[in-house]
Amino acid sequence: MQDPVDTETCTFHYSEPRILEQRFLPCARFTAEVLSEAQAIRDRFCEARPSAVLVVIPAAVPVMASVTNTDHFVQERTKSTIIALAVVAEGDMMHSVSMFYFKWFPQPFPVRVFGDENEALDWLRQRLPSL
Repeated sequence: MQDPVDTETCTFHYSEPRILEQRFLPCARFTAEVLSEAQAIRDRFCEARPSAVLVVIPAAVPVMASVTNTDHFVQERTKSTIIALAVVAEGDMMHSVSMFYFKWFPQPFPVRVFGDENEALDWLRQRLPSL
């Protein structure tokens, strides 16, 4: 497994052999640069080992409308490195925007938005292929 990676706005680590956790810090702001950096790091993890991904967004992270107009997972259409994606959006507004975002930009892998991290992890485990 890869070593954890910490940035100014996000942490990445494998909590289980095939589940990559991407946790935004409360100070994070969803700018194009922050999301691009997160995508590049996530890609490095998942290209080495296709994984289910848990993204946790704290309630303190505000919705930034400008970045909701872009499919930030478009690269997954040509490479299948994400098995499934569970987004835990802790704030009501982020939860609603995340639900809308993934309806607007359907993905080539299963996606679900949650309010509870344990439910999200259970859902991801059910989507992992048997080895």
